[in-house]
Amino acid sequence: MAEIQMPSSYFGKTVNSVSALLENIKDWHDKHKIVGPDSHTRVWYRGHEDTKYRLLPGVYRDRFTEAAERIYTYTDSTEDKRLALERDMLMDFQTAGATLVGSERAVDVYFVAQHYGMPTRLLDWTTNPLAALFFAVRAEEKHHLDADLFLMDAPKLLPGHTKTGVDDKYPTYIVGIRHPYATDAIGESFWLRRRFRDASWNLPEKSPILPIRPDNRAGRIAQQSSCFTLHMHGSGPCENKTLNRIKVEGMAKKNILEELRKLNINEFSIYNDLDHLSKEVRRTRGLLLTA
Repeated sequence: MAEIQMPSSYFGKTVNSVSALLENIKDWHDKHKIVGPDSHTRVWYRGHEDTKYRLLPGVYRDRFTEAAERIYTYTDSTEDKRLALERDMLMDFQTAGATLVGSERAVDVYFVAQHYGMPTRLLDWTTNPLAALFFAVRAEEKHHLDADLFLMDAPKLLPGHTKTGVDDKYPTYIVGIRHPYATDAIGESFWLRRRFRDASWNLPEKSPILPIRPDNRAGRIAQQSSCFTLHMHGSGPCENKTLNRIKVEGMAKKNILEELRKLNINEFSIYNDLDHLSKEVRRTRGLLLTA
């Protein structure tokens, strides 16, 4: 299954403040020595509000898989059942939302679908560690639970060239949304014919999980410094030796959230829409629960 394998142990000290996270990040950089003018775009972060969560996008999570197994009986392949359900849901989304989506390009529709909560093969990451920390601590109903924060050198997800040989057209760095392998992989979710991939991409050792930087458009993508991993149909588990896992202390979540708000990391600065602006304005006046 197309999962990024999580480290079994934690890196650094348990985070109970913003400064503790920054100290861990400094230690991580000292260990991995990420250098170059692009270092700020290749180090990615992700926050989980519960340590039980795995590094899987919506199409590979349990509820989606259970629904696919229940609905589609014409094949024994769980992977093909997931693809069938994904295609059906995307068809409904694109057809019913034709006047709202604003584009007919599969890649554009796919990122819009992800933006509005549709299960896709995209997993959200960010180049902003404070945004990742916000997602780890924001859910008040989970303030009693420890959280996870992940960081990695994103290009290290890709296999590059090996002794066994990899097609020299295979990407070895973060791709954009117009890269042919990205459009090919996303197109498969819309019944579009493969052009660049062959059966060898399904081998787990090739780890075809693509790190993607989207276009920097106004809205959530820009506000959250968003980036994504694309977990393609038929891909296997992926390991990144630079991926580290940092524990965020549950009992410290409330205080961390207040620290972040003092740094202007809040519902509105993260989501940049009127719903979350209203929520943040009400929160600052103690009226968050008022209808």
